[in-house]
Amino acid sequence: LTGIFQKMLENLPVAQRQALHLSYYCGLSQREIAARTGIPLGTVKTRLELALRKVRSAVMALGDFQEWSPVHVRV
Repeated sequence: LTGIFQKMLENLPVAQRQALHLSYYCGLSQREIAARTGIPLGTVKTRLELALRKVRSAVMALGDFQEWSPVHVRV
């Protein structure tokens, strides 16, 4: 399953993948991501939302999942 998830992440646009990486793997809040990257907060929020939608759709396509939501996105 880890390989499948890694493939899902690789299919994301670079900007969305970077935002997701900084949020989940580095534990940064959306505001911290904006400050670190110099990207406007609204853009960071949009990138994370789009990335999560794409990952969710990919997970749902794997099988009979009734509901899936990410653990958290720090604000």
